[in-house]
Amino acid sequence: MNNSALVDERIFRPLPGREARFDAIYDAKLSSFKRHELAAEVPNLALITYLFEGRVDPAYRALVAPLFARSHVVNGDPFSDAYRRLALWEVNEALNRSGVGLALSREEGAMYASTQYLLAGLPVVSTASLGGRDAFYHPEYVRIVDATPRAVAEGVSELRRCGISPEEIRARTLARIREHRERLFACVDEIYASQGSDRKFAMEWPSLFVHGLVAEGPNPAAQTLAAIEKAHAR
Repeated sequence: MNNSALVDERIFRPLPGREARFDAIYDAKLSSFKRHELAAEVPNLALITYLFEGRVDPAYRALVAPLFARSHVVNGDPFSDAYRRLALWEVNEALNRSGVGLALSREEGAMYASTQYLLAGLPVVSTASLGGRDAFYHPEYVRIVDATPRAVAEGVSELRRCGISPEEIRARTLARIREHRERLFACVDEIYASQGSDRKFAMEWPSLFVHGLVAEGPNPAAQTLAAIEKAHAR
């Protein structure tokens, strides 16, 4: 199962009255593998960013500082006291103010942000990648472009006119997510059966599922495991 199937579709969704104020948005931590510099030619860009343990490589900071200076940084300048982490619902609001989502890394995990774009109804411009984010892509509303600022900007310009509604992008993405989740359900059911139980994991899913299967709090992993154990004790 692709782990981006654990993105919570109840949070990431098209909102009524949406208006794309920005041509594109890039939701990505401030790390060199995210290649923010490839968005340099997108004319009206929004950014959501995160600092890893409050640090950023000085050379990468210098490289992307001009981009951040001319873009709308949704959660505040990451190099100042104005920076803050956004709640998930705030991320979804920002996506709904944008026309296209960007996915610019060459190699990483499946990239939750990429699937969040799609569930919010955004088409996506991506570079070629390893890690699995393309499992939810469709060529009608996703462009895989060369890793150059010009190619990224041209992909954004094209997809601003793609003609596929946010609701259709979301519906197609949900269909693919369900395929992955059903494989997870089947796997857990096999484990149940091996222990002599006829329980069905799909029936337990609504009471267990939170975004990423990670509960909020000081020890999210422990909370998630406790929730699973509680469900299994029923």
